[in-house]
Order: sequence, then C-alpha cells, then structure tokens
Amino acid sequence: MDFKVFSESELNNFPKEAIIALYMQVASQLQTISTQMEQLIKQNESLQQDIAILVNHRFGRKTEKTSDMIEGQYTFTTDGTWILNEAEAVFEGLPEEEKSDEELLAELKARKEKKKRKSGVRTTDLSFCKVERKDLTLSEDELKERFPEGYREMEEFVTRTVEYTPAELVVHEEHIHRYKSLKNDTFVTADHPSHLLHHGIVTPSLFSKIYTEKIVKAVPLTRISKEFGWLDTVIRPQTLARWMVKIPKKYLIGVYERMMKKMLSTARLIHCDETPFICEEDRKKPKKTKNSKSYMWVYHTADCYGSPPIFIYVYKDNRRTENVEEFLKDYKGIIMADGYEPYHTVARESNGDIVVAGCWAHAKRRFAEIIKANPKQALGTVAFEGNERIAKIYHIDNKMKDTPPEERLEYRKEKVAPLVNDLFRWAKERDGKVATEAAQRAITYLLNQEKYLREFLNNPIIPLDNSDAERSIRAFCVGKHNWKISNTSGGAYSSSILYSIAETSKANGLKPYEYMKYLLEQLLTHENEMTTDDLIDSLLPWSESLPDEVKATR
Repeated sequence: MDFKVFSESELNNFPKEAIIALYMQVASQLQTISTQMEQLIKQNESLQQDIAILVNHRFGRKTEKTSDMIEGQYTFTTDGTWILNEAEAVFEGLPEEEKSDEELLAELKARKEKKKRKSGVRTTDLSFCKVERKDLTLSEDELKERFPEGYREMEEFVTRTVEYTPAELVVHEEHIHRYKSLKNDTFVTADHPSHLLHHGIVTPSLFSKIYTEKIVKAVPLTRISKEFGWLDTVIRPQTLARWMVKIPKKYLIGVYERMMKKMLSTARLIHCDETPFICEEDRKKPKKTKNSKSYMWVYHTADCYGSPPIFIYVYKDNRRTENVEEFLKDYKGIIMADGYEPYHTVARESNGDIVVAGCWAHAKRRFAEIIKANPKQALGTVAFEGNERIAKIYHIDNKMKDTPPEERLEYRKEKVAPLVNDLFRWAKERDGKVATEAAQRAITYLLNQEKYLREFLNNPIIPLDNSDAERSIRAFCVGKHNWKISNTSGGAYSSSILYSIAETSKANGLKPYEYMKYLLEQLLTHENEMTTDDLIDSLLPWSESLPDEVKATR
C-alpha cells in the first residue's frame, strides 16, 4: 500500500483542524497496533508454554516433585511454616513436631547419601532359596602330616554362590493303549490325563510360563517364541497368541466374573481409570476409522475399603458412558476417578447410590506441568502457588492417614478443610485473570471439579487421589508399549481376564507363575464336572485354602 508523505512546508499550510484530525487518526492506529502486539505477545507466550508442556510430556521426566523441577528449592511457606516442598515427600510420613531449617536440611542430605550395606543382608536375601550344602575338609592323613604335634578344628567360614539352572522343555509322550472286544465293536481306552486344548501341546506349566512373560513381564510373544528357540524348540508366535486367546475364555472366565462380583458387592470404594490402545479388528467395524481407539478400563479396590485387593480390567471398543454404566449398574458406594464426565453421569443417574470423589493429583498435575515446562521462571507464578497450595493439603492430610476413621474425619474438618476453602477462594479470585492459557486451564479444571474434590472431607476412607488406579493401569500400559497393537477384539478381551488375575494375585501376595499353574491344574481336573461357586471361591487369589507353594515368601 502506498502512503502519501507530506513535507514540512505542506504540513505548515494544513489547517489546525486537519492537523488535529490527522494526529488523532495516527494515535488511534498506534493504540490498535499496541493492543494487537500485546495480544500477540500473550498468545506467543501461551503457545511457547503449551509447546514446552508437550515436549515435556514426550521427552521429560515424569516426576511432579517440585524440588526435582526447580533446582535448589526445598521449602515452601504457605502459612509461614517451613516444610518439605512436595506432597510426595511427605507421603513417607513427616513427624508432627516442627523442625528447624537446619534439621530439615540435615534430613534431606541424609536421605540423599548412599546407605551403608548392613551385615547379614546377603544371608537374608537368600534365606528362601534351596540350599545345597557342601563341606570342604581335609583328610585325617593330610592333617596328621601337616600337624604332627596334633591339631584342633577352628570355626568354619562360609561362602555362598548362586547357580542358575537354565529352563528346559520336556516332551511328555503318552502312548495311550486301547483294547477292542473280539465279539463286537466295543473298546476301552486306558485312563489318561486331560489336556487344556484338544490335540494341543500346551500344559498348565507351559501356559503359565507364557502368561508370566507376556502379562506380568510385558514381553512380546515374538520374543517369547525366540526364547523357546534358544531351548531348541519351535513354538511360533501365532501358536502362542492362539493359546493366550483360547485358554482364558475356556477356563478363567469364571474366576474373572467371580472376582468382579466380589468387588461390586463388598467394596465401599472403587478406583477407576482407563487407557487407550490400538485394536486392528475394532478399526474395521462400521462407523470406525483408521484412527479409532479401543480402551481398557481398570477398576481397583483394596482391603481398606472392605474388600480383598481386586483388579478388574474391562476391554471396550469405545469410551462411551454406557461402558461405565454397564460395569457399575449394581454398585452402591464411592468411585474415585479423574474428571472424565461419564463417571459423573453415572453418579447423577444412580439416585444417590454412587458418589464420585475427585482426584487431587490430577488438579495438582496441571499446575506442575507448567512449572516443569519452564522451571527457571516458575517461582512467584500462579502455577507455582497453585501447586504449592495443593502440596500443603497433601502434607497436612497425610499426617493422620493411619489414624482411626472418626479421628481422621474430625481432623480433616478442623485442619484440612480451611486449606481447601482458601485454595478455591484463591482460584476464584484469579479465574480469567491469569497470563497464560495453560494456567487458566489449570484454574478452570480446579473450579469445575470443586464438588468432587471436596468429597474427601465428608468420608475418612476417601484418599486424596486416584494414584492407585493409575498404578493399576500401568502394567497394561507398559505391555501395550511393547506389543504396540492387539489384532483382535477376542485377544483384547482375553488380555483383560489375564491382567485382572495377574494384578489381583500379586496384590494378594501370590506368585504369578505358581498361582496360574495351580489354578489351571485345578480347573482342568474338574473340567467335566459342574463348576460351582464354591469351587471357584476356593481358587480365588484371597482364598485361605490355596497351598503354600503359590504364596510369595516376601
């Protein structure tokens, strides 16, 4: 665009009114440009912060401890009290009496120093291993030759080494004899054991090995197949996959459903979470696209909620509300969840039977992510203060986490509730006034979840966060990053059964391999009988009738 440039003499000839109008026009344009520049600067800052958050999600450390994010920072002073600056540190339990700065620094330094190895640790570590003793002595003739004047035996000293015996595969070849009558076509067959799959080579011990590697250790089937190859045996990945799909559906579904029923009928609180994964078969269904995701839900409860420790994984090809409704349709109690709306929808439609408790870790994480994105400029920001205030709530609440319920509830109302009230008052004062979009999102999430985040103040069994569920889903997340995709929905369903049994057995102090082997052996023994609830109950991970060999010694 061409602009007319006036000379000084031309401007001197302009009327006064024209000069004033020209000045006002230029001033207005400059003001508009200035406002636009400020908006662009703010947008640029928000974009840079969002990019930093995304980069940190992809490549950064997963810690949310403030001291790990801000170098040299170890305290915060919300109320003038000097305490350790992250909620995670106080989870381990700080003493209630106040300590000086010097004492806190000394404790921090002592924790970072490498602990000296205690005597007898090796003996304790190996105390449950099978021991083959060998006494190394000298013969009597050799001793007389060395000590002609006589000798006495001193105290022996003991050395220990641990030998690894590689696994081996043994083929049991059963020649089953049959006998036929000379008079007619009747015949009899010698007694022989049942097999897990008709004409299949898989046994309870072999399947338990594969299950332990894939489900417990997250090893892909291709690598398991290679390991068998190193044992001079060919078992193809396709064969392993077929076993992993068929056996859970044939033998383990009763255990899975019985575990689910126990959770829904006895648990006063259930942790809920979900994670996406790729199922190729689901993507080919009507109304699905190549980018469609399937979901694995996890529901977890523990003995502190009136139920044995139980983990239930549920596979679905979508993330709709109906999936949560289907699982929780007969449940009455508390669900601990993040801000995902289907949980709230189910609670609203339950006529008060279900109460949702919000997750403080999710609220804190949104502030922590901003700090991690730019830790050098975090001090004094809204994100830092929000993270600090929530950390203080964690610190104060966890001082009484091991006390009786009535005492803890009274303590929460007296000591924790004022901190919660101050936090939401602080958030409302800053709503719509923060500098970046990320900070506003953190404030908005906090305020939107206020009703659910406050719920822990009404019931002492409610924890502050849903970290139990996030830890529960981690086993599946580690696995999906290794095997990448599930080819079929049937395989995903069988995986949900296997993950449920694996995590529940570990939580109840069982050895995953030994328990699965025992479980399949018992179910195979009773395969031709009516499977009763009593039989299944005797095999559940918390059953007192389980043999000692399936129980972990540590």
